Amino acid sequence: RDHLQPLAEPRRPACHLGAAAARRPRTEGTSGPSRATVALLPSEVHDGEEPNVETAPPPFTDVLVPLDGSPAAERALGPALELVTRTGVPLRLLRRVFSDEAEEAAEYLAGLADRYAGVTDAETQIVDRDSIPDAIIEGLEPGTLVCLSSHGRRGLVRAVMGSVAEALLRSLDRPALLVGPHVIQSATFTGRIVTCIDGSHESRRTLAPAQEWA
Repeated sequence: RDHLQPLAEPRRPACHLGAAAARRPRTEGTSGPSRATVALLPSEVHDGEEPNVETAPPPFTDVLVPLDGSPAAERALGPALELVTRTGVPLRLLRRVFSDEAEEAAEYLAGLADRYAGVTDAETQIVDRDSIPDAIIEGLEPGTLVCLSSHGRRGLVRAVMGSVAEALLRSLDRPALLVGPHVIQSATFTGRIVTCIDGSHESRRTLAPAQEWA
């Protein structure tokens, strides 16, 4: 008697997207940012075959951290250092000063640069301006990513002193990385990029940077 065997349903190959930052040591004479590696990994890769790997530059050319000498402002250094380590782009430290504060501010920034010399060669910059947001904007290059900390002021203090982060975000012509007051020093970038939209045209502007960073 003939036996009819059911046909097995053919397997559909799937393709998973994996992305990782190419990490390389900084060397003398190296110019320009490193490139992030994006690999398209088919779920069925035969032994001995190499996955299709494409490279793409990071979405920024340097990371700028505005500082005012406070521990709250220095919270932005952790995420900024992780970004420059992953991408190889330069780190720049900026402080707004008045003319009589320039020497003290330069020593402060130089001390921070020495502290993290084992991670990156940080550049330092002091800007003599009345407005802190204006000083930060003056320090921007075309591809600069600003990474700054929010002090988390509330109530009367916020009403009197205002929010530098909020004023800066209203003036910037590019995405920025804002580090909130509850971020711990050991926090790292893991998991997904989350975009918050409410259906408005303004909120949808977050989608393009999120897709580029993913």
